Amino acid sequence: MGYLKTWIVPKWGGYKLSDVRTVAVEAWLGTLPLANGTRAKLRNLLHALFNHAIRWEFSTAIRLRWCDSRPSEDERPTC
Repeated sequence: MGYLKTWIVPKWGGYKLSDVRTVAVEAWLGTLPLANGTRAKLRNLLHALFNHAIRWEFSTAIRLRWCDSRPSEDERPTC
């Protein structure tokens, strides 16, 4: 609950799920004064929340895609 209350809800709590975009999440994560591991935890938590929202059909209009934060040598993220 600490990550939700401290970081995610203050930033994203007022948004509809369908209004959250990958680029905006990535930009926000890049501005946080946190260690890379903590930012990865936030990203993974958001990813899990959106997967549950889709599974529970809270939103059918979610267009959020997630990039692999550690691509292989010959891959680059496409988002």
